[in-house]
Amino acid sequence: MAPGLGHNELSPLRNEIDALGDSVDAPGGERGAARRFRPDHRFTIGLAVAASLVVLAGVILRAVQESAIETLKRQLEEEDRVSELIHRARTALLEARRYDDELSLSYRQTPPEAFDSRYLRPVAALLAGVRQDLGKLQGTVDDAQMLQDLRSVQAAIDQYEAGYTAVVELYRGMGAAAGGLEAQILDQEEQLRLSFGQQRLGTLAERLIELRIARSDYFSRHQAHDAEAVRAATQAIGRELAASGISAPARRALEALLDQYRALFERYAEAVEQVNERRAAFMKTAAEAAPRLDRVLSRMRSRRALADGGVSLNEVIGYAAGVGGLVTLLAAGWLAFAFRRSLAHAIEASVEFARRLERGDFSARVPEAGTPALRWLGAALNDMARSLARARDEHLGRLSTLQQEIETLRERLSEQQKAVEAARGVALRLEKEYARCAGDLAAALEDVRVRDRETMLFNEMSSLLHTCRNDREAFDVIDLYAGRLFPLEEGALLLLNAARDKLECLVAWGGLSPKSAGSFGLEACLALRLGHIHQVEDPASSPVCEHVRALGASSHPYLCLPMVAGGDTLGVLHLSFPSLKGGNGAADSLWERKRNLAKALADQIALAVSNIRLRDTLHRQSIRDPLTGLFNRRYLEESLRREVARAERTHRPLALLMLDVDYFKRFNDTHGHEAGDAVLRALGRLLRQSVREGDIACRFGGEEFVVLLPETTLEIARQRAEKIRDATRQIRIHRSGRYLDPISVSFGVAVYPDHGTSADALLNAADAALYQAKQSGRDRVMISLRA
Repeated sequence: MAPGLGHNELSPLRNEIDALGDSVDAPGGERGAARRFRPDHRFTIGLAVAASLVVLAGVILRAVQESAIETLKRQLEEEDRVSELIHRARTALLEARRYDDELSLSYRQTPPEAFDSRYLRPVAALLAGVRQDLGKLQGTVDDAQMLQDLRSVQAAIDQYEAGYTAVVELYRGMGAAAGGLEAQILDQEEQLRLSFGQQRLGTLAERLIELRIARSDYFSRHQAHDAEAVRAATQAIGRELAASGISAPARRALEALLDQYRALFERYAEAVEQVNERRAAFMKTAAEAAPRLDRVLSRMRSRRALADGGVSLNEVIGYAAGVGGLVTLLAAGWLAFAFRRSLAHAIEASVEFARRLERGDFSARVPEAGTPALRWLGAALNDMARSLARARDEHLGRLSTLQQEIETLRERLSEQQKAVEAARGVALRLEKEYARCAGDLAAALEDVRVRDRETMLFNEMSSLLHTCRNDREAFDVIDLYAGRLFPLEEGALLLLNAARDKLECLVAWGGLSPKSAGSFGLEACLALRLGHIHQVEDPASSPVCEHVRALGASSHPYLCLPMVAGGDTLGVLHLSFPSLKGGNGAADSLWERKRNLAKALADQIALAVSNIRLRDTLHRQSIRDPLTGLFNRRYLEESLRREVARAERTHRPLALLMLDVDYFKRFNDTHGHEAGDAVLRALGRLLRQSVREGDIACRFGGEEFVVLLPETTLEIARQRAEKIRDATRQIRIHRSGRYLDPISVSFGVAVYPDHGTSADALLNAADAALYQAKQSGRDRVMISLRA
């Protein structure tokens, strides 16, 4: 590059021209000057050579200007191409990022076979175009640093594509696995919700709703803080469950369900964490590509500005100065003087022009004055400045358009995010409301199911109680169904004894036992003393019945319900609730339901027991003699036929004793009917004490009695009759301050089949033997003579 012509180099010429001017103005100087500048042939040849050199310098300057203009045009085209390629590369990366964002949101709804066509192939095509553009760009630049940056960008894009492909495959695998895990997690939540509803655990149901909201946030956003919220919710449920008052088996079952839920969620969170880590790695790689593209563009612009503003201009000025210096040295002195001022001004203006362009001031202009060559040079430089200004304005316009598009995209994305957040909020509210309604519905359905089961059991128990023939059968039915109606409670049925002075525990279930309960006085139960239901929700602050302490259930809430039927108090139904605690609406509602069910059970038991005892009384009255308490003749006839049939079937003997009070009419006439009744009652007591279990003692009529002795031989029957006869003589009746005369009885004995094979025959044989004993002097035992 030729150096420019400065002030120091022009000083000798300036001094020489000034000295020539001074010699012309001096006196006598015209002749010396005339002689010194008289033209000759050498001078003429010098002028011709100088003129030729000036023309040659103009041609050279014109060629240099045209070369500079062509260079500038090529640089402008190169810059446009570089800017376009970089813009396309950035757009492709943004589009690839959009595909990645869409993938992270919708991978669960995408079938595995659609991942290639929807996510892999479009991004691969975009990145292939970016690599192709980068290859073209590398062929157009000659700066080593820029080439290195472009190669690093291409390597980052290759890493981006590899990481994106790996993440797509992870999402593909996770899409299928996540669906299954999410379904299992939702199923576990449903099981927990149903279990909490069955156990009436309202607080745990609310904690479960919080857990479902946190889990929904994590499923939609996959953020670490959402996962921590899910873990905190499961821990809160665990603590609430441990502090609940439910039974140990139910609590262990719920804890097992909760542990299964935790395990499923941790598997899901681990898979999400792997995907997030891999995605964060390749997103970091992708983020490095855009700054490198910006750095390439910045280097290109800086290089171009320097080339346009400084280097190209210095070359033009250097060539011009070099040629001008050569022409000036060869031309005559007066040409140097003529060009000195205008050339210096042009050089200074060009240098200032180049400096302003280097600073980015494209409004700088070079004065188009002086010689035609200088005017032409100034016009060319000014055209170059205007071209640079237009290119800058075009680039600024493109940049502004891109920024506006980015802002528009950001606004759309923000609106979409707001819409998504609003939709998520609505969805969460709906889900919470649905969970609440579903919980209420499940609780209602469970309550209906429980009530239906209780009604069914209650009806079954009522039907069976109506068929019971005695108290023992009724107590067995009550024991069976009371435990089903109150499976979590402890209970006992306490009835008044025959003397109506004590309560006896006849039925118990849960953890109670009738044998351990024993009997209690009437004052031991506050319900009997108060005459209404006695309910104790907190034994520590309420009076507790004595029989409850004896049963060992004084630390639990309980109910005591008097059982009354037809105005007659029969006993007390006691229920203890180890798992029931008061203090909330659900517990109060459960208290009310249990109380109503217990009241219905107590009423039903009282009615059944009363009916059984009434039937028993009526039956006893129909087969018992009211004076002696022995069976009557009607019962004797039924039993005799039954026992004869049994003896015939088993081939066993059956003995029949018929006895009559001796001289009873005379005793009755002498001492009165009350004394006669006292004798009959005493003889009835004696017969009841003398017979075995299975023997039947009956009042046959008046003062006659019959005793049936199944499986008894004739000899044993005679011995039993003698024993009773002896015992009869020991009876003493005390009336009016004195003992009445002793009594005696006569016996007639007959045995099946010796004396008869039918009921009537056996009865007649015994009657005949009795008549014989009467005829033989009374107070004796006679065996039937009838075969």
